[in-house]
Amino acid sequence: MPISTYAGYVERVTTPSLRIRNTKNSILPSSHRLTSFWTRSPFAGAIPGAAAICTRALAGAMPIQTFSRVARVAQVEGEVATAGTLIIADRLFHMSGLSGILTAPQTVTPLSLTRYPDGVGVLAALEIYSLVGSTATTATITYTDDADIVRVSPTTAFGGTEFREVDRAIPIPWAQGSRGVKSVSDVTLAATTGTAGNFGVTLYRPLMVIPELGHPQAFGVDALLGLAGNLATIWPDACLVPLVFSIASSFGPYNLEIRVIEE
Repeated sequence: MPISTYAGYVERVTTPSLRIRNTKNSILPSSHRLTSFWTRSPFAGAIPGAAAICTRALAGAMPIQTFSRVARVAQVEGEVATAGTLIIADRLFHMSGLSGILTAPQTVTPLSLTRYPDGVGVLAALEIYSLVGSTATTATITYTDDADIVRVSPTTAFGGTEFREVDRAIPIPWAQGSRGVKSVSDVTLAATTGTAGNFGVTLYRPLMVIPELGHPQAFGVDALLGLAGNLATIWPDACLVPLVFSIASSFGPYNLEIRVIEE
């Protein structure tokens, strides 16, 4: 049902359709870089193997009760022990098994997205599951964008300090003209990092950014009042996950509650 007035919005948020709770006891080494809580407890996800589409049923996703309609993120509140930025994202696709020592293109099996199938706003990251080498190099991906054009991404740093650690999620920039990623076909390293490790490709769609938590604190964000009315979509089979940037050298632990209203 459409919400036509602010009073109607307040009423819906006061008795939201869903309350999604998420807690992480782990402390992640973040060092001002994007970092993933995917394999951290509680509710830890497994290191992926072959390419797979992620859904709410996958271990590691925030637990969501069953609902049948598209819903919107209205509010997030909680507590965090360290300062930084928290991102609530829908994890759409993942795989691993790529090596930090190979310089030939490494194949990624492309799968059709079941959410955001047009790719608009979908981001790609290289997620590290086992430490790659200390030699810095660069990486590119070959991907199909929202216009069904096969592109090669701009280069991004990979390997070496801050680009090799476990749980690091290294964002891959879009090529000029792209508005998102529908699928990835390969990853190419310009040179070896010196250690194979284990990394893979993750596709995700950011839903809410809780920015600049300037010090350890309780926090609350309202999408209508604080994020210019951007009530992001949550699909019934969404695989909700946290990503973080820390201001210090680590981030966590935290707990949060997401309030969701159905359309």
